[in-house]
Amino acid sequence: MLTRSSSALLAPPSQTLSSPDLTFSSPPFNNTLDPRLLLSLADQSFAHPTLVQAKAIPLLLEGKDVLARARTGSGKTAAYCVPAVQRVLDAKAVGSSSSCMV
Repeated sequence: MLTRSSSALLAPPSQTLSSPDLTFSSPPFNNTLDPRLLLSLADQSFAHPTLVQAKAIPLLLEGKDVLARARTGSGKTAAYCVPAVQRVLDAKAVGSSSSCMV
C-alpha cells in the first residue's frame, strides 16, 4: 500500500525490500551482470536487491529509461550505478566506445 505525503507517493519501509528469495546471484541478475560486478556486490554485502533495485536494474540493463522516486536509503544510487558499471565492463570487453548517459 502506498501512502501520500506532500503530493508524492511513498512506499512504507516494509515495501522497500524485494522478495527475500531474490538475490543478486539469482536470475535475472546472474544472467546479465558481469561476474566481477557480482563479486563486488557480494564483497560489499549486497546480497538482496531492494525493491527499487529489483525493478530498475533489469530495465536499465535493457537500455530503457527509468525515473525512480523512493525514500532515502532505498537503494536508488545502486539501482542506477550497477547498470552503468555493467555498460562500462561490456564496452571494455568489446573494445567499443559505447556511451552511457547517467
